[in-house]
Amino acid sequence: MPRKQNADKVLATHQARARSNANAALKVLIDLMNDPKGDGRVRQAAAARVLDIGFGRPGSQAPGEAAAIQIRLIPGDTDL
Repeated sequence: MPRKQNADKVLATHQARARSNANAALKVLIDLMNDPKGDGRVRQAAAARVLDIGFGRPGSQAPGEAAAIQIRLIPGDTDL
């Protein structure tokens, strides 16, 4: 099998494995983000990644397309 085809097959295998674990990975990020005893830098990085997953990375939209983000604050949530 030519190298390119083998590399494509390996990449596809890794992508499939990553996608099958996406829910668990997102849960880990959310748990890190919500850990009040966690390092603030880790919490911030996890929160940023969760937002990237949910809304896309800034600048990833097509030229001329406005990015839309809606953040809902929960009354009584003082973790902000």
